[in-house]
Amino acid sequence: GDNGECQFRHACTKDDGIEHLYLVRRKTATYRQLVADGYKDKLLRPKSRAAIEAILRAEYVFLTHHPRWEYLGLSRRSWEYLANLVSARTVTAFHGLVIPALTNVARTSDNAELVFLASDFERRNLLAERYQFAEHQLKLTGHPRFDALRPDRAGFVLIAPTWRRDTVTGHGRRHEYPDFYSSEYYGIYNELLSDGKWLGSLMSLGYSVKFLLHPVMSESMDHFGPYPGVDIIPGRAADYIELMSTADAMVTDYSGIGFDFAYTGKPLFYFQPPELPEHYAKSPVFDYERDGFGPVLATSNALKTALLTAAKDRFPQPEGYQARVEHFFAHRDHNNAERIYQTMLDSTNCAGGRPPCNPRA
Repeated sequence: GDNGECQFRHACTKDDGIEHLYLVRRKTATYRQLVADGYKDKLLRPKSRAAIEAILRAEYVFLTHHPRWEYLGLSRRSWEYLANLVSARTVTAFHGLVIPALTNVARTSDNAELVFLASDFERRNLLAERYQFAEHQLKLTGHPRFDALRPDRAGFVLIAPTWRRDTVTGHGRRHEYPDFYSSEYYGIYNELLSDGKWLGSLMSLGYSVKFLLHPVMSESMDHFGPYPGVDIIPGRAADYIELMSTADAMVTDYSGIGFDFAYTGKPLFYFQPPELPEHYAKSPVFDYERDGFGPVLATSNALKTALLTAAKDRFPQPEGYQARVEHFFAHRDHNNAERIYQTMLDSTNCAGGRPPCNPRA
């Protein structure tokens, strides 16, 4: 469900004479699925000779993460030698919406010529001086992965909080925090998920619960449960598109996938206990109370009551919140990848006077 994968799949449907390649680790579910879908000859293993050669001859590099050298599958040291040999134009659709104050996505991170956005809220945020983007670089195309989202319902509530810096250790692939049981995070969510009376009431109305752990907290999965009526899902193994497409409602705190879920038009609930504050700097453009797509609830009891009340009415989407969804997203269709594809082909002078691009790879 990554923006890169979704854009790659769309580009491969075009008979355009362009070689479309995708960098992906082999020991992943994504790789196995792409092979099963017939893309094996278009997949490159990070750090392989074929991947490095492709990077050197590419005319476009489509990124969803930063820094560029790492997500091109290169080491920092090898990038020092290769950086001046890479002539590809870099374009970006970040893996999440840039709503918080995230200076690490500034233009200096990857020198991106174009950034594809889903909302004018993102555009206003990125026009701040600290990001160093010019207005013509920011394109309101929508995100490719939104094309795959569906408004289906399969009889469950998806609870998906983001991670917390004080509950993981290590760098890169983060590890389980040794005092996880004593953390506020564990205490709050364990109390919620172990409330048998509340879960029983929810199940009597025809709904179960799926608790989705952020990928960097997957190692903490065994600390939770078992809870009757609750599936614990590690983020590293999750199909995010399928979960969001089939959940009847979603509970999150500050996770960026709340924006993805809002795109489906189904009801969203923000669970924001004061004991678990947001670990990113507060957004200068988005306020959950003013702009969010659902009620903001500070206590477990308030959340349980709100969910049961909505479940009795089959989780309707209140009109006021639906209006906010329509206002927030620049597009709400399934043409986001196509808009990006056409924008990449049509771009002419993103770096200041470059001739029209006729990409080969």
